[in-house]
Amino acid sequence: MDECGRVVVAPVPRAFPMSGFLGQSIRAVWHIVDRHLDAEIGLLLEFDHGRVRVLNLADELVITDRALPDETGLSSR
Repeated sequence: MDECGRVVVAPVPRAFPMSGFLGQSIRAVWHIVDRHLDAEIGLLLEFDHGRVRVLNLADELVITDRALPDETGLSSR
């Protein structure tokens, strides 16, 4: 961890995007690539009943169950 970073451990709120996937099997894992940088920046996890994305964007951890806008230059492969 860099000197400017921090680790926070806290209870998970109900609205946390991964809460609905607890107990489900991961069916597929995809790399998320920033096409502008040609760099892998995250993963798309496919579960029994949905998907969640785990991204490293500008040194921030982003977890979302929503689709990413096409204009971001991101793609899954």
